[in-house]
Amino acid sequence: MRRLRLAAYGNSLYVSSIAASLAREMRVDVSQVDPDSPVARQSLEDLAPDVIVLELDPATLELPLALLLERSGLLLVVLSPCCDDLLVLSGHRSQSTTAVDLMKVLTEALSVPA
Repeated sequence: MRRLRLAAYGNSLYVSSIAASLAREMRVDVSQVDPDSPVARQSLEDLAPDVIVLELDPATLELPLALLLERSGLLLVVLSPCCDDLLVLSGHRSQSTTAVDLMKVLTEALSVPA
């Protein structure tokens, strides 16, 4: 069974503690990436993670969002420590040219019967 590659993108105590907790999972390889590093983009590209976990902070969103647009299948998990919320964004691509196409994508994503 292939292990999940996870990049913890951030150097806050919150992201570090999440990374440490997830590193205990036998099915997950966790690497921490400092968003302030001049080689942050290269580090994420070299890691080729399945998932990037980061804290909700406008200063750190730009690079992960750019990678999300470039890599199909990438998941971003955006954590909000102030209210214990998380947002999951998927890099899964679909063509949507009409409202019918958009409804099909939404129906599949939400697993709503058509």
